[in-house]
Parts: sequence; structure tokens; C-alpha cells
Amino acid sequence: MGWVRHPPSDTVRDVAVVPCGATKTIYLIRHAEGFHNEAGERDPKEYGNEAYADARLTEKGWRQCEAFKANLKRGDAYEALVRKCELVVVSPLSRAMDTAAAMFGVEDGDARGGEVLMRGTEAVAMKTCARPTLRLNKELCGGAKFVALESCREQIGGNPCDRRRSVTEYKEEYPGVDFSLIETDTDVFWKPGHENREPEPVLRARAREFLDWCMKQDEDHIVVVTHSAFMCNLMVEYALGGANPCKTMVDHLHRWPANCECRPLVIIDQKNQFNHSPFYHPGGDLIEE
Repeated sequence: MGWVRHPPSDTVRDVAVVPCGATKTIYLIRHAEGFHNEAGERDPKEYGNEAYADARLTEKGWRQCEAFKANLKRGDAYEALVRKCELVVVSPLSRAMDTAAAMFGVEDGDARGGEVLMRGTEAVAMKTCARPTLRLNKELCGGAKFVALESCREQIGGNPCDRRRSVTEYKEEYPGVDFSLIETDTDVFWKPGHENREPEPVLRARAREFLDWCMKQDEDHIVVVTHSAFMCNLMVEYALGGANPCKTMVDHLHRWPANCECRPLVIIDQKNQFNHSPFYHPGGDLIEE
């Protein structure tokens, strides 16, 4: 006798059950403080200042990255994240790549160091801080899994701080980052003027493309170093599949992220074919050897 499939009851709670092969864990991290953030706190008009084009991290920003590591290390979470992380995805803007290097790279002389991730920089007023060369951490992703992706960059257009430089320049400064998924050397998406700022619906569609890309990767634990508007729009649009979350979820997911904030999230893919967990067993008759 077959099972009669009744629809869910009227008292169904806000709980979802999905096969574990249909999920990915991403660790969304907003970049640390950049020179444009520091200036914008004083006067929001400074975000339109060409001096802050593709802004890099301030000294405070570099300290924020150290605080991120120190805070997670108190509960052994940093070491656990390094062990779990299989892929680091970065926005192709300098402040995101600086943040990823600061959080997950190691300095020259560290026994864990592999190939150069980010070359050292000299201090230039309003532009860069003096920083040492940072190397790939061989304990993280096998030491060679930093990938730049356009789809997780900041809201595009208007502010010079959100215009990227050429891939040619980036390859020289960040030799440990894989830029093979960036299709053009120069930034063909950014345009000046706030009338050319990427509309939020377009940004949210780009966030969906990014989530779809994550689901297609072999890796299950992915660190993503990105930006505030991208993070906020992604979470407002796609939290709980677009459902209205409870106040606790709204307070956590819809809040504007701070510099260096990390929010671990689980993506659930409800439409694509998924891989069964290695612990899945189909049941039924025994299989003859």
C-alpha cells in the first residue's frame, strides 16, 4: 500500500530539513578599514574622492585583522577555520585582498610559509601602509587556494574606491592570488557618477550568481572576503530563502556588517542536483559483492 502524501500542516514551524549534500558553508568577511572608510567617517563626500581609488587598508585596518585572529584563537576557532577552509575567495579590490592576506597569510621566516601571497608595501600618505611581504600559509587550503572573483566585489560605480585596478598590476602585487576567472585586464564595469551606481536589484542578482557559483565548487567550506553592501544585500535578499526571518535572524543577518566582521552562513541549494553524503545508504536489499 503506497504512502499518501499530505501537504504540510498549518502549524509547521520555522524549521527546514535538507540533505546534507545540498549545503555549503561560507564564511563571509567584510574587509578591514580602508583609507576611504577613515575619510568617509569624517565626511561622507570623501567616498567620491579620486585620492581613494581602490583604497587599501589603514594601520587601524591591519590591526583589525590581527584582532580577528586573536579573537578566534581564544577558543581555538582560528586553527579550526584554517583546517576546515578549502578555498579562499576574494573580491578583486585591494582592500579585500589585503584583508585576506593579513588574516590568512604568514610573514617571511614563518615555517608555515609557502609562495608569496602579497608583496611588501611602502607607506604612501592616503594610499598604503608599510607592510612586510606575506606568504601563503601551507596549513590553509594546501597553501595555494586564493581565487579572485568579480561577482563578490562591492556595489559597482560612482565611488572611485570601488574601481579596481588592472589585473596586470594585481598579479605583481598579489602573486599568490589566482586571477584566471577575471575576464578583462581593466575594469569594464565601473563608471563614474552616482547615476551609474549599480542598482540594488542588479547587485542582488549578482549575489545570486555568486551563491550559484559557490554551490558548483567541489569545496564545502569557503572563506569569502568581500564588502559591506554586497554582504548586506545578499543576506537581506536570500536569508532563509527570501522568507521573513524572526527578529533574532533579522538582528543578525540584516544588520550592516562592521569592518572585519565574519559571518558564517550555510547555503542551501533547493534546485540543483546535489551529491549524496558519503554516509548516505539507499537501503533495501543487500548488494551482492
